[in-house]
Amino acid sequence: MDKITKNTTWYMIGTFTYFFCQWMMTILVVRLSGSYEEAGVYGLANSICNIFVMLSNFSVRTYQVADIDNKFSNGEYVTFRFMTCAATLVVLPVYLLIMRYSPYIFWSVMCFMLIKIGEALIDVFQGIFQKEWRLDIVCKSLIIRGVVDLVIFSSAEYLFKNLAISLLLTAVGSMMCAFMLDFKPCYSMFRFEIKIKNRNIFKLFVKCLPLFFHGILSTLIANIPRLSAQSILGEEMLGYYSSVAVPAIVVQVAAGNIFSPCVPLLSEQYKNKDRKIHGTIIKIIVITLGIGLCAMIGFALLGDWFLEFVFGKKILDYTDLLMPAIIVSILTAVSWFMAAIFTVINRNIIMVIAEGCVTLITLIISPLLINHNGLQGVNGTLISSYSIFVIVSLAFIIPQIARHCRKKV
Repeated sequence: MDKITKNTTWYMIGTFTYFFCQWMMTILVVRLSGSYEEAGVYGLANSICNIFVMLSNFSVRTYQVADIDNKFSNGEYVTFRFMTCAATLVVLPVYLLIMRYSPYIFWSVMCFMLIKIGEALIDVFQGIFQKEWRLDIVCKSLIIRGVVDLVIFSSAEYLFKNLAISLLLTAVGSMMCAFMLDFKPCYSMFRFEIKIKNRNIFKLFVKCLPLFFHGILSTLIANIPRLSAQSILGEEMLGYYSSVAVPAIVVQVAAGNIFSPCVPLLSEQYKNKDRKIHGTIIKIIVITLGIGLCAMIGFALLGDWFLEFVFGKKILDYTDLLMPAIIVSILTAVSWFMAAIFTVINRNIIMVIAEGCVTLITLIISPLLINHNGLQGVNGTLISSYSIFVIVSLAFIIPQIARHCRKKV
Protein backbone atom coordinates (compact mmCIF):
# COMPACT_ATOMS: atom_id res chain seq x y z
CA MET A 1 0.00 0.00 0.00
CA ASP A 2 1.58 3.36 -1.07
CA LYS A 3 1.84 6.21 1.41
CA ILE A 4 -0.97 8.25 -0.16
CA THR A 5 -3.50 5.40 0.04
CA LYS A 6 -2.32 4.45 3.52
CA ASN A 7 -2.55 7.99 4.90
CA THR A 8 -5.88 8.64 3.17
CA THR A 9 -7.27 5.50 4.81
CA TRP A 10 -6.03 6.56 8.25
CA TYR A 11 -7.43 10.05 7.78
CA MET A 12 -10.79 8.76 6.58
CA ILE A 13 -11.19 6.41 9.56
CA GLY A 14 -10.30 9.15 12.03
CA THR A 15 -12.42 11.92 10.56
CA PHE A 16 -15.46 9.71 10.03
CA THR A 17 -15.30 8.57 13.65
CA TYR A 18 -14.92 12.15 14.89
CA PHE A 19 -17.70 13.35 12.59
CA PHE A 20 -20.01 10.57 13.80
CA CYS A 21 -19.42 11.56 17.42
CA GLN A 22 -20.07 15.24 16.61
CA TRP A 23 -23.21 14.26 14.75
CA MET A 24 -24.40 12.22 17.72
CA MET A 25 -23.99 15.32 19.89
CA THR A 26 -26.36 17.18 17.56
CA ILE A 27 -28.92 14.39 17.91
CA LEU A 28 -28.53 14.21 21.68
CA VAL A 29 -29.29 17.92 22.02
CA VAL A 30 -32.80 17.11 20.77
CA ARG A 31 -33.19 13.76 22.52
CA LEU A 32 -31.91 14.75 25.96
CA SER A 33 -33.44 18.24 26.08
CA GLY A 34 -36.62 17.33 24.21
CA SER A 35 -36.54 20.74 22.53
CA TYR A 36 -35.84 21.79 18.94
CA GLU A 37 -35.31 25.30 20.30
CA GLU A 38 -32.30 23.94 22.20
CA ALA A 39 -31.11 22.38 18.94
CA GLY A 40 -31.57 25.81 17.36
CA VAL A 41 -29.30 27.39 19.99
CA TYR A 42 -26.75 24.64 19.31
CA GLY A 43 -27.03 25.29 15.56
CA LEU A 44 -26.72 29.04 16.08
CA ALA A 45 -23.64 28.58 18.28
CA ASN A 46 -22.15 26.31 15.65
CA SER A 47 -22.81 28.83 12.85
CA ILE A 48 -21.32 31.75 14.79
CA CYS A 49 -18.27 29.76 15.90
CA ASN A 50 -17.69 28.49 12.36
CA ILE A 51 -17.24 32.11 11.33
CA PHE A 52 -14.91 33.05 14.18
CA VAL A 53 -12.92 29.84 13.98
CA MET A 54 -11.60 31.26 10.72
CA LEU A 55 -9.72 33.82 12.80
CA SER A 56 -8.21 31.13 15.01
CA ASN A 57 -7.34 28.87 12.05
CA PHE A 58 -6.42 31.75 9.73
CA SER A 59 -6.76 29.10 6.98
CA VAL A 60 -3.10 28.19 7.50
CA ARG A 61 -3.52 24.40 7.23
CA THR A 62 -3.71 24.24 3.43
CA TYR A 63 -0.68 26.51 3.05
CA GLN A 64 1.15 24.58 5.77
CA VAL A 65 0.82 21.19 4.08
CA ALA A 66 1.49 22.73 0.64
CA ASP A 67 4.73 24.31 1.96
CA ILE A 68 6.93 21.51 0.63
CA ASP A 69 9.96 23.86 0.54
CA ASN A 70 9.61 24.55 4.31
CA LYS A 71 9.59 28.34 3.98
CA PHE A 72 8.36 28.45 7.58
CA SER A 73 9.31 26.17 10.47
CA ASN A 74 6.97 24.01 12.52
CA GLY A 75 7.55 26.28 15.50
CA GLU A 76 6.47 29.33 13.51
CA TYR A 77 3.25 27.65 12.43
CA VAL A 78 2.49 26.63 16.04
CA THR A 79 3.36 30.08 17.44
CA PHE A 80 1.15 31.80 14.89
CA ARG A 81 -1.75 29.47 15.74
CA PHE A 82 -1.49 30.25 19.47
CA MET A 83 -1.62 33.98 18.66
CA THR A 84 -4.67 33.69 16.39
CA CYS A 85 -6.53 31.58 18.97
CA ALA A 86 -5.89 34.21 21.64
CA ALA A 87 -7.17 36.93 19.29
CA THR A 88 -10.38 34.96 18.69
CA LEU A 89 -11.15 34.75 22.42
CA VAL A 90 -10.87 38.56 22.59
CA VAL A 91 -12.94 39.41 19.50
CA LEU A 92 -15.83 36.92 19.85
CA PRO A 93 -17.34 38.20 23.14
CA VAL A 94 -17.25 41.75 21.78
CA TYR A 95 -19.29 40.61 18.77
CA LEU A 96 -21.80 38.76 20.97
CA LEU A 97 -22.28 41.82 23.17
CA ILE A 98 -22.80 44.06 20.15
CA MET A 99 -25.42 41.64 18.77
CA ARG A 100 -27.18 41.62 22.17
CA TYR A 101 -27.73 37.89 22.36
CA SER A 102 -29.33 36.54 25.52
CA PRO A 103 -26.99 35.45 28.35
CA TYR A 104 -27.81 31.79 27.66
CA ILE A 105 -26.87 32.10 23.97
CA PHE A 106 -23.79 34.19 24.88
CA TRP A 107 -22.35 31.55 27.20
CA SER A 108 -23.36 28.67 24.93
CA VAL A 109 -21.47 30.27 22.05
CA MET A 110 -18.41 31.04 24.20
CA CYS A 111 -18.25 27.48 25.52
CA PHE A 112 -18.71 26.08 22.01
CA MET A 113 -15.87 28.34 20.88
CA LEU A 114 -13.57 26.74 23.45
CA ILE A 115 -14.15 23.39 21.73
CA LYS A 116 -13.34 25.02 18.38
CA ILE A 117 -10.19 26.59 19.85
CA GLY A 118 -9.09 23.10 20.87
CA GLU A 119 -9.72 21.90 17.31
CA ALA A 120 -7.73 24.85 15.93
CA LEU A 121 -4.72 24.05 18.13
CA ILE A 122 -4.90 20.38 17.19
CA ASP A 123 -5.17 21.33 13.50
CA VAL A 124 -1.68 22.86 13.38
CA PHE A 125 -0.10 19.79 15.00
CA GLN A 126 -1.96 17.54 12.59
CA GLY A 127 -0.62 19.65 9.73
CA ILE A 128 2.90 18.78 10.91
CA PHE A 129 2.02 15.09 11.06
CA GLN A 130 0.44 15.27 7.60
CA LYS A 131 3.58 16.72 6.01
CA GLU A 132 5.53 13.83 7.52
CA TRP A 133 2.95 11.31 6.25
CA ARG A 134 2.01 10.28 9.82
CA LEU A 135 -1.76 10.52 9.62
CA ASP A 136 -1.94 7.33 11.69
CA ILE A 137 -1.23 9.53 14.72
CA VAL A 138 -3.94 11.96 13.59
CA CYS A 139 -6.39 9.06 13.25
CA LYS A 140 -5.75 7.94 16.83
CA SER A 141 -6.28 11.48 18.14
CA LEU A 142 -9.52 12.00 16.21
CA ILE A 143 -11.04 8.73 17.39
CA ILE A 144 -10.18 9.15 21.08
CA ARG A 145 -11.12 12.83 21.17
CA GLY A 146 -14.41 12.21 19.38
CA VAL A 147 -15.44 9.50 21.84
CA VAL A 148 -14.37 11.56 24.87
CA ASP A 149 -16.32 14.61 23.63
CA LEU A 150 -19.42 12.50 23.03
CA VAL A 151 -19.32 10.78 26.44
CA ILE A 152 -18.74 14.02 28.35
CA PHE A 153 -21.35 15.99 26.41
CA SER A 154 -24.07 13.35 26.65
CA SER A 155 -23.44 12.77 30.36
CA ALA A 156 -23.47 16.49 31.14
CA GLU A 157 -26.58 17.15 29.04
CA TYR A 158 -28.39 14.27 30.77
CA LEU A 159 -27.43 15.51 34.25
CA PHE A 160 -27.72 19.30 33.85
CA LYS A 161 -29.88 19.84 30.73
CA ASN A 162 -27.95 23.07 30.22
CA LEU A 163 -26.20 23.49 26.89
CA ALA A 164 -23.60 25.99 28.14
CA ILE A 165 -22.48 23.71 30.99
CA SER A 166 -22.39 20.66 28.72
CA LEU A 167 -20.26 22.49 26.14
CA LEU A 168 -17.91 23.85 28.80
CA LEU A 169 -17.22 20.40 30.26
CA THR A 170 -16.77 19.01 26.75
CA ALA A 171 -14.26 21.77 25.98
CA VAL A 172 -12.20 20.89 29.08
CA GLY A 173 -12.07 17.22 28.06
CA SER A 174 -11.20 18.14 24.47
CA MET A 175 -8.33 20.40 25.58
CA MET A 176 -6.89 17.63 27.76
CA CYS A 177 -7.01 15.23 24.81
CA ALA A 178 -5.33 17.84 22.60
CA PHE A 179 -2.44 18.15 25.04
CA MET A 180 -1.93 14.42 25.53
CA LEU A 181 -2.59 13.12 22.01
CA ASP A 182 -1.33 15.92 19.75
CA PHE A 183 0.91 18.47 21.45
CA LYS A 184 3.09 16.05 23.45
CA PRO A 185 3.81 13.52 20.66
CA CYS A 186 4.30 16.31 18.10
CA TYR A 187 6.76 18.14 20.35
CA SER A 188 8.66 14.98 21.27
CA MET A 189 9.03 13.96 17.60
CA PHE A 190 9.84 17.32 15.99
CA ARG A 191 11.06 19.58 18.86
CA PHE A 192 9.63 22.85 17.59
CA GLU A 193 10.24 26.13 19.40
CA ILE A 194 7.57 28.71 20.26
CA LYS A 195 8.80 32.31 19.91
CA ILE A 196 6.46 35.30 19.87
CA LYS A 197 9.18 37.74 18.81
CA ASN A 198 9.98 36.33 15.39
CA ARG A 199 9.99 38.31 12.15
CA ASN A 200 8.85 35.27 10.21
CA ILE A 201 5.57 35.28 12.15
CA PHE A 202 4.64 38.56 10.47
CA LYS A 203 5.75 37.18 7.09
CA LEU A 204 3.53 34.14 7.67
CA PHE A 205 0.68 36.50 8.57
CA VAL A 206 1.09 38.40 5.31
CA LYS A 207 1.44 35.18 3.29
CA CYS A 208 -1.74 33.70 4.74
CA LEU A 209 -3.79 36.90 4.78
CA PRO A 210 -5.53 36.08 1.48
CA LEU A 211 -6.26 32.60 2.85
CA PHE A 212 -7.71 34.19 5.97
CA PHE A 213 -10.08 36.27 3.87
CA HIS A 214 -10.91 33.09 1.96
CA GLY A 215 -11.75 31.37 5.25
CA ILE A 216 -13.95 34.23 6.40
CA LEU A 217 -15.74 34.57 3.08
CA SER A 218 -16.28 30.83 2.54
CA THR A 219 -17.66 30.51 6.08
CA LEU A 220 -19.93 33.51 5.56
CA ILE A 221 -21.27 31.93 2.37
CA ALA A 222 -22.10 28.76 4.31
CA ASN A 223 -23.57 30.47 7.38
CA ILE A 224 -25.31 33.63 6.14
CA PRO A 225 -28.42 31.64 5.05
CA ARG A 226 -28.53 29.85 8.44
CA LEU A 227 -28.18 33.10 10.37
CA SER A 228 -30.86 34.65 8.16
CA ALA A 229 -33.13 31.69 8.88
CA GLN A 230 -32.60 32.14 12.63
CA SER A 231 -33.36 35.86 12.36
CA ILE A 232 -36.43 35.48 10.11
CA LEU A 233 -37.89 32.14 11.26
CA GLY A 234 -36.52 31.69 14.80
CA GLU A 235 -34.30 29.22 16.68
CA GLU A 236 -36.78 26.34 16.53
CA MET A 237 -37.05 26.40 12.74
CA LEU A 238 -33.27 26.61 12.45
CA GLY A 239 -33.17 23.59 14.74
CA TYR A 240 -35.31 21.61 12.28
CA TYR A 241 -33.07 22.60 9.37
CA SER A 242 -29.87 21.78 11.29
CA SER A 243 -31.25 18.37 12.30
CA VAL A 244 -32.29 17.41 8.76
CA ALA A 245 -29.13 18.76 7.11
CA VAL A 246 -26.62 17.07 9.45
CA PRO A 247 -26.70 13.64 7.70
CA ALA A 248 -25.88 15.33 4.38
CA ILE A 249 -22.55 16.56 5.77
CA VAL A 250 -21.23 13.01 5.35
CA VAL A 251 -20.57 13.94 1.71
CA GLN A 252 -18.33 16.87 2.70
CA VAL A 253 -16.46 14.76 5.24
CA ALA A 254 -15.91 11.90 2.80
CA ALA A 255 -14.72 14.22 0.01
CA GLY A 256 -12.44 16.12 2.40
CA ASN A 257 -10.86 12.82 3.38
CA ILE A 258 -10.10 12.14 -0.26
CA PHE A 259 -8.51 15.42 -1.35
CA SER A 260 -6.95 16.75 1.86
CA PRO A 261 -4.12 14.16 1.98
CA CYS A 262 -3.54 14.80 -1.75
CA VAL A 263 -2.67 18.51 -1.35
CA PRO A 264 1.11 17.83 -0.98
CA LEU A 265 0.94 15.60 -4.09
CA LEU A 266 -0.83 18.32 -6.09
CA SER A 267 1.80 20.83 -4.93
CA GLU A 268 4.62 18.57 -6.12
CA GLN A 269 2.92 17.95 -9.47
CA TYR A 270 2.32 21.66 -10.05
CA LYS A 271 5.87 22.57 -8.99
CA ASN A 272 7.32 19.97 -11.38
CA LYS A 273 4.92 20.96 -14.20
CA ASP A 274 3.70 17.37 -14.20
CA ARG A 275 0.75 16.97 -16.59
CA LYS A 276 -0.57 14.20 -14.33
CA ILE A 277 -2.03 16.97 -12.16
CA HIS A 278 -4.96 17.14 -14.61
CA GLY A 279 -5.74 13.48 -13.98
CA THR A 280 -5.43 13.92 -10.22
CA ILE A 281 -7.90 16.81 -10.22
CA ILE A 282 -10.38 14.97 -12.45
CA LYS A 283 -10.20 11.83 -10.30
CA ILE A 284 -10.90 13.76 -7.10
CA ILE A 285 -13.88 15.60 -8.63
CA VAL A 286 -15.30 12.35 -10.06
CA ILE A 287 -14.91 10.58 -6.70
CA THR A 288 -16.61 13.50 -4.93
CA LEU A 289 -19.55 13.40 -7.36
CA GLY A 290 -19.71 9.62 -6.99
CA ILE A 291 -19.90 9.90 -3.20
CA GLY A 292 -22.66 12.47 -3.58
CA LEU A 293 -24.62 10.26 -5.98
CA CYS A 294 -24.40 7.28 -3.61
CA ALA A 295 -25.57 9.50 -0.74
CA MET A 296 -28.54 10.75 -2.78
CA ILE A 297 -29.59 7.19 -3.68
CA GLY A 298 -29.17 5.99 -0.11
CA PHE A 299 -31.12 8.85 1.46
CA ALA A 300 -33.80 8.68 -1.25
CA LEU A 301 -34.46 5.08 -0.15
CA LEU A 302 -33.94 5.39 3.60
CA GLY A 303 -33.90 9.11 4.41
CA ASP A 304 -37.39 9.44 5.87
CA TRP A 305 -37.03 6.27 7.94
CA PHE A 306 -33.61 7.34 9.18
CA LEU A 307 -34.70 10.84 10.22
CA GLU A 308 -37.82 9.53 11.97
CA PHE A 309 -35.76 6.91 13.79
CA VAL A 310 -33.24 9.49 14.98
CA PHE A 311 -35.42 12.55 15.64
CA GLY A 312 -39.00 11.26 15.92
CA LYS A 313 -42.14 11.76 13.80
CA LYS A 314 -42.14 15.52 14.20
CA ILE A 315 -39.18 15.81 11.84
CA LEU A 316 -41.13 14.19 8.95
CA ASP A 317 -42.72 17.54 8.10
CA TYR A 318 -39.26 18.76 7.06
CA THR A 319 -37.72 15.76 5.23
CA ASP A 320 -38.10 17.52 1.88
CA LEU A 321 -35.08 19.57 2.94
CA LEU A 322 -32.76 16.55 2.86
CA MET A 323 -32.14 15.96 -0.87
CA PRO A 324 -31.37 19.63 -1.61
CA ALA A 325 -29.11 19.62 1.46
CA ILE A 326 -27.15 16.73 -0.07
CA ILE A 327 -26.71 18.75 -3.28
CA VAL A 328 -25.45 21.60 -1.09
CA SER A 329 -22.93 19.21 0.50
CA ILE A 330 -21.68 18.03 -2.90
CA LEU A 331 -21.18 21.61 -4.09
CA THR A 332 -19.54 22.56 -0.78
CA ALA A 333 -17.03 19.72 -1.11
CA VAL A 334 -16.17 20.69 -4.70
CA SER A 335 -15.80 24.33 -3.56
CA TRP A 336 -13.36 23.26 -0.84
CA PHE A 337 -11.34 21.41 -3.45
CA MET A 338 -11.33 24.44 -5.76
CA ALA A 339 -10.01 26.55 -2.88
CA ALA A 340 -7.22 24.02 -2.22
CA ILE A 341 -6.19 24.17 -5.90
CA PHE A 342 -6.10 27.98 -5.80
CA THR A 343 -3.61 27.68 -2.92
CA VAL A 344 -1.54 25.06 -4.73
CA ILE A 345 -1.21 27.28 -7.84
CA ASN A 346 -0.63 30.37 -5.67
CA ARG A 347 -3.62 32.35 -6.94
CA ASN A 348 -5.29 33.09 -3.61
CA ILE A 349 -6.07 36.72 -4.49
CA ILE A 350 -8.21 35.58 -7.43
CA MET A 351 -9.98 33.12 -5.13
CA VAL A 352 -10.75 35.84 -2.58
CA ILE A 353 -12.14 38.17 -5.25
CA ALA A 354 -14.43 35.40 -6.53
CA GLU A 355 -15.59 34.52 -3.01
CA GLY A 356 -16.18 38.19 -2.20
CA CYS A 357 -18.55 38.49 -5.15
CA VAL A 358 -20.34 35.26 -4.17
CA THR A 359 -20.66 36.46 -0.56
CA LEU A 360 -22.33 39.65 -1.76
CA ILE A 361 -24.74 37.60 -3.87
CA THR A 362 -25.48 35.38 -0.85
CA LEU A 363 -26.25 38.41 1.32
CA ILE A 364 -28.71 39.72 -1.26
CA ILE A 365 -30.60 36.56 -2.17
CA SER A 366 -30.63 34.82 1.23
CA PRO A 367 -33.40 36.88 2.93
CA LEU A 368 -35.37 37.01 -0.32
CA LEU A 369 -35.41 33.24 -0.80
CA ILE A 370 -36.04 32.48 2.89
CA ASN A 371 -38.95 34.93 3.07
CA HIS A 372 -40.42 33.40 -0.07
CA ASN A 373 -39.60 29.69 0.43
CA GLY A 374 -39.02 29.29 4.16
CA LEU A 375 -36.31 26.81 5.14
CA GLN A 376 -36.01 25.61 1.56
CA GLY A 377 -34.64 29.10 0.84
CA VAL A 378 -31.52 28.17 2.82
CA ASN A 379 -30.82 25.32 0.38
CA GLY A 380 -31.70 27.48 -2.62
CA THR A 381 -29.27 30.19 -1.55
CA LEU A 382 -26.41 27.76 -0.92
CA ILE A 383 -26.91 25.85 -4.17
CA SER A 384 -26.88 29.12 -6.14
CA SER A 385 -23.83 30.52 -4.34
CA TYR A 386 -21.65 27.41 -4.54
CA SER A 387 -22.59 26.75 -8.17
CA ILE A 388 -21.42 30.23 -9.14
CA PHE A 389 -18.12 29.80 -7.26
CA VAL A 390 -17.38 26.38 -8.76
CA ILE A 391 -18.08 27.55 -12.33
CA VAL A 392 -15.94 30.68 -11.95
CA SER A 393 -13.14 28.67 -10.29
CA LEU A 394 -12.99 26.04 -13.04
CA ALA A 395 -13.01 28.75 -15.71
CA PHE A 396 -9.83 30.20 -14.18
CA ILE A 397 -8.02 27.12 -12.85
CA ILE A 398 -8.12 24.91 -15.95
CA PRO A 399 -6.44 27.41 -18.35
CA GLN A 400 -3.94 28.46 -15.62
CA ILE A 401 -2.71 24.92 -15.00
CA ALA A 402 -2.61 24.19 -18.74
CA ARG A 403 -0.41 27.27 -19.38
CA HIS A 404 1.85 26.40 -16.46
CA CYS A 405 2.41 22.81 -17.58
CA ARG A 406 3.29 23.93 -21.14
CA LYS A 407 6.25 25.92 -19.86
CA LYS A 408 9.70 24.31 -19.97
CA VAL A 409 10.93 22.94 -16.65
